[in-house]
Amino acid sequence: MPQTPSATLGAYLFHYLHHTHGICHAFGIPGDFALPMFRWLDASPIELFTMTHEPSVGFAADAYARIHGLGLACVTYCVGGLNMVNSIACAYAEKSPVIVLSGAPSMKDRHHDPLIHHKVKTFDSQRKVYEEITCATALISDMETAAAEIARVVETVKAQCRPGYIEIPYDLIDQPIPHKALPAPRPSLFQEDKEALEAAISEAAMMIEKAKQPVLIADIELHRHGLTDLAAGFAKTLNLPIASTMMSKSLIRETNPLYIGVYGGGLSEE
Repeated sequence: MPQTPSATLGAYLFHYLHHTHGICHAFGIPGDFALPMFRWLDASPIELFTMTHEPSVGFAADAYARIHGLGLACVTYCVGGLNMVNSIACAYAEKSPVIVLSGAPSMKDRHHDPLIHHKVKTFDSQRKVYEEITCATALISDMETAAAEIARVVETVKAQCRPGYIEIPYDLIDQPIPHKALPAPRPSLFQEDKEALEAAISEAAMMIEKAKQPVLIADIELHRHGLTDLAAGFAKTLNLPIASTMMSKSLIRETNPLYIGVYGGGLSEE
């Protein structure tokens, strides 16, 4: 991981997303609890596209993720984050890797529980909602673990190709991260299980050998994990017909001589 230009949380966050994970564009709508975060975003190499409505922020980040491999949506607390739930839920259902960054009230505010605009039931309501539509969430509350928590969420998002959620109190984004708390370069959290891989390959080979008319069905996960060309090459090598699903239509070129159309279960022609 390249050394961050500054050890503040805001500098680290966007340096990490840009230099380590290649995010060049973000989509968002500024709001009071997120303004300090947006200042750091504006100072980073990541270009911000300001939208007019939070659902469009989520859908734009979703589309970007499908094309580039990782999307970034930046919003404020509750009035912003909760307004984006539908588009992020869609990204979860369709396995699109979107990072949601939300500004939030300070940790001090949470201890005293004052009346704060747009807070719902509790200060944790928004994060709990996002737990249902993301593969990983984090509330950044401790500078000692901030960098590691950010890395955990982003790595999980990339491994599972589903959205992740990071909530950052507005008074922490400008705080310095202790140098010892910056995570060192390390292998991915998700290591290949060679035994399971060999078993899966063996089972797939056996199924193809036993089948009288083997057909490959190419689903959307091939695209999300960058495996489309590998699957198409596999079909060509074995001369196997290949179909797509409704969600993965256009995944395989219709000009491919092995392509036989969209498979829709009981709705398909025999």
